Amino acid sequence: RVLNWYLKNPDNEFFVEIHDLIKNVCIFGTSYSTVLPKFDYSEMDAFGNPKYLGPSVECRDFFDVIPDPQCHRLNKGRWVFLREIVSYDELRRREEEENYYNIDHLSNENYIPEDFRSDILHKLGRAAQREYGVDEKNGQILLIHYFRSGHIVTIAGNWVIVRDTRLPQKIQTELGEQEVVLEPYPYDIFDDIRLWSVPKEFYGIGISEIAKKQQDDINLLRSMRFENIALSLQKPFIANPLFDVDIDNIVFAPGNIILANDIDRAVKQLDVRDVTNNSFQEEAIFKNDAQDSTSSFETMRGGPSSRREAATTILHMERGGFKRIETFLKYMSLTWFRSVAKKIM
Repeated sequence: RVLNWYLKNPDNEFFVEIHDLIKNVCIFGTSYSTVLPKFDYSEMDAFGNPKYLGPSVECRDFFDVIPDPQCHRLNKGRWVFLREIVSYDELRRREEEENYYNIDHLSNENYIPEDFRSDILHKLGRAAQREYGVDEKNGQILLIHYFRSGHIVTIAGNWVIVRDTRLPQKIQTELGEQEVVLEPYPYDIFDDIRLWSVPKEFYGIGISEIAKKQQDDINLLRSMRFENIALSLQKPFIANPLFDVDIDNIVFAPGNIILANDIDRAVKQLDVRDVTNNSFQEEAIFKNDAQDSTSSFETMRGGPSSRREAATTILHMERGGFKRIETFLKYMSLTWFRSVAKKIM
């Protein structure tokens, strides 16, 4: 009942996040999501803690998650990085409500370029340098969350540590105020899914990667066809320099006049063979190859069959074409959905 309530509540936007998750996995082959608790910090419960509003499922951008290169699933990895871009006001809010600290150091003007950490950041690449972690014009700050062994370390602006859950926190107990180290979440917040996985490989294969070769061939064939049409309309010439031909006048244009002393020997037009018919046949072959490799046939998209088939035959073809999609949806329900549902409950 709890899960049913969560799925049907429009405020949770669960199906909106699933839509983004499926689009990501189809394009990139791999997609990520997180399950985080939501709190209302303006209200307190009976124990003096922020009011718990429920879980929040969010699809993460493919380029915002950096996994451990030694793992083949996120739950098998030693660590994971999560990239996030927030405003300075959001950081101030988190400082007041979510145990963030050192926010004032982001605007510290006593920055020393010769600091030893600058050499380390430069070795990590351009994006790791401090000037690329803060967008002063738009008021945006880059956050990098480092998850390992149940704890989180957050770096703001490629420079300042603003959260470290490994540090002890002061809490009120029956015995008075005590310092304890608490894990921020009682479960692993990350889940990942792949469209077509490779055994013991982390990244899956998406539709764009499978159809890339055929699409490149189709694009090349179309560009060559356009060039052939252009050459057919603007044919090349052979001009004899001994007959004093004005090169600037040798163009195809309505009403154009080319002056020549000898029409037969001064200028000669080269014939360009029309190959557009053959190119259309080749393009149809490449399209069929792309449909075979991705299992996305015309009949599945509501298009007509290329052959005259009976209605029952087309129906069987559609069902056969949907087998790969049905396999992925079943795999998704048995892995990703069950994991997310367990965390929600």
